[in-house]
Amino acid sequence: MNKWQSPISLNKKVGINLAGGIMLKETTDNKDFENTIDAVNRLTEDDAKSLLRLIYGFVNTAITSNGGDKVKLEVVHKVSNIYKRIPDLNELRNK
Repeated sequence: MNKWQSPISLNKKVGINLAGGIMLKETTDNKDFENTIDAVNRLTEDDAKSLLRLIYGFVNTAITSNGGDKVKLEVVHKVSNIYKRIPDLNELRNK
């Protein structure tokens, strides 16, 4: 993969290498990814801004804390869980 190719277009998911780099994880099922992108696209502006603030808080904590790689890994999992719950947020808003 050259630096101009999107990992998404190569049918891969981006992962975190705790040594500081990016690793790619092979995947053959893009359904979860596509569903998440679709849910993100349906967010209201207010919901999107709220989620960005929340995600920034987690990322800022990971960068500035003394927890090392353990805290960074926990933040990656928390941010991933936020994205997984976006469809539920859309569903609640539409009720």
